[in-house]
Amino acid sequence: MRPPDSVAWTRKHDDRLDPVFIPAGIGLRYYPESLRDLVQIVAGADQAAGVAIRPCGSHWALSDAVAEPGFPGAIVETHGLNRTLYDVIPSCLRTAVRADLVGQSPATDGQWDEGAYNLYHVEAGTRIYELYSRLDRQDPAWPFPTDSLDIPALGGSWAPPTLGGAGGQTIVGAATTSTHGGDLNHPPIADMIQAVHLVGAGGRQFWVERARFSARVPAPMSDAGKLAQVLGPLEIIQDDDALNACLVSVGRLGIIYSVVLKVVRQYGRRQTRHRREWDEVQRELLDPNSPLFSKRFLQVVVNPLPRFKDRRHSCWVSQAVAIPARDPLPASWRGRAQRAGAGAGVNPSIDHKPGDLYTVICRSHADFAEPFAVCLGLLRDLAPAARLVPFVGIRANREIDEIIVELVNLSRADPMSVGDFVANVCNFLVDEGHAWLLPAIMEAFLEFGQGDIPDERPAEDISYAMLDGWDYSDRDCITNADSIEVAFDAGTDLGVRFINESLIPRTNQLVDGKLTGKPMAFGGYASMRFTGRTEALIGIQKWDRTCVIEVAGLRELSGIGPLLDQLESDAKTMGATVHWGQRNQMTRADVDAMYSGIERWRGVLARLSSGGDPQTFSSAYTRAAGLEPP
Repeated sequence: MRPPDSVAWTRKHDDRLDPVFIPAGIGLRYYPESLRDLVQIVAGADQAAGVAIRPCGSHWALSDAVAEPGFPGAIVETHGLNRTLYDVIPSCLRTAVRADLVGQSPATDGQWDEGAYNLYHVEAGTRIYELYSRLDRQDPAWPFPTDSLDIPALGGSWAPPTLGGAGGQTIVGAATTSTHGGDLNHPPIADMIQAVHLVGAGGRQFWVERARFSARVPAPMSDAGKLAQVLGPLEIIQDDDALNACLVSVGRLGIIYSVVLKVVRQYGRRQTRHRREWDEVQRELLDPNSPLFSKRFLQVVVNPLPRFKDRRHSCWVSQAVAIPARDPLPASWRGRAQRAGAGAGVNPSIDHKPGDLYTVICRSHADFAEPFAVCLGLLRDLAPAARLVPFVGIRANREIDEIIVELVNLSRADPMSVGDFVANVCNFLVDEGHAWLLPAIMEAFLEFGQGDIPDERPAEDISYAMLDGWDYSDRDCITNADSIEVAFDAGTDLGVRFINESLIPRTNQLVDGKLTGKPMAFGGYASMRFTGRTEALIGIQKWDRTCVIEVAGLRELSGIGPLLDQLESDAKTMGATVHWGQRNQMTRADVDAMYSGIERWRGVLARLSSGGDPQTFSSAYTRAAGLEPP
């Protein structure tokens, strides 16, 4: 195991110009590479009175879910725990579960049976892009655990049933903060988990799974006797509440070492996207029989700033269906080559080609080598007067040249990253009385980033390449961001009302100066996605169909913090749940109001903490949110 150190610790989206989140010399960082390492670290921390310990995945969280600024305790970096495991699956399965697994029908080329499943056991620090590459059999170093059974029905490629919009998070980090996709009738990522191997307070080990594996097999997944033989001394808990507490646990129950996942046969996705008017789409969202809800996937991206000429709001509606993944894959599907195997976690998304403007900009270094040329080029490419005129009228012709000159002078004086530059453009426009240009710039950016995918020429590719839209070659464009995500019962009008009664008016108040007492800038979007219900006791997707709304913008925007804080407050008042991994200010009162299962969750925490210090995995964040024993 790599020796512990006390290096500076930051989150992926922290601004490099801000004070370091946890400076060097404060607390310790541990780097386990095995279960034994992890148990030793946790047991040692438990013996050191008053030393808290927190797990960390890929540093993607925007909240203080891992630790608060200046956290004095220990942080366990789990990225060294990224192996596929072969000791439990299939050897420890109950006879009935094993029979159900191997008794499935083999795959039929040209058809996709979503009900077919396989089981995959993996360490907690495995990144999502590593996982989907292995499931698709693009990483020969990690075969399937069930390959040893030599059953035709379990051969071929497999996939996560759903994913969020990126694959850089660890599978456990994403799951335990309630990260989700946009598949209408499918629960979030956490619900893939069938069992958890957890290291709790004092270094005690737990194997946690449900009492009922499935409707067809109303018994636990594993044979407890076989588990004990393979894994040694640990407490085996086969209880629904216990696993459902672990699914979304924000690192408070202990440090998860590994998970068993239920995965589906590999499939493709076919997607369309259309630019539409928000005032029309919102009416359709209130109709449960609307064609919007007729496909597998639905996302609506809304520009919260109105167009200058008609004061209407643009939105972009994406829909997708599942399609069979034939063997061999169609020649037009380039996602496997670009996103899996050697391309996993390296390349831009399939939306962006290596030579296009977006990818070239995002691959630039942290500071512009020639700020004048780059800034002027950006303005000409993304927001020239000719393109602004349709949005804001001929007024742009009189002032745009003067604004460009001032912005170029600004960039000369203070070289900055592309993301910082765009944010500073927006801040400058507001400060200099040109806020009327913000809607046009945001419209141009959203149109550039979304773009139509017509029905007659839909985009289609292998599942994970369509779902993971992250540009892993990016060094400047995406990382400088901040966002909140709130969830509502999609069977009500609350999601639409949040857009109309909170997001849109609050954004206008921010730019006008009424929200904070001075005009402030915002540039970003709202994204509405829909999911099924989670089994997690404190998962945000607690309704049969949940509408999840993400509001995101560049971190350097002067108004991003005040706006997101106000939106979170509004959403809570309207009965929303709030994403654990994104910006939030959760209190115990909030959590008690949001989750009817919170006392059961706290009861599981008390059980898993017995025999050790119950504060081992506590932090200022978990204490504020009431994620503590009863």
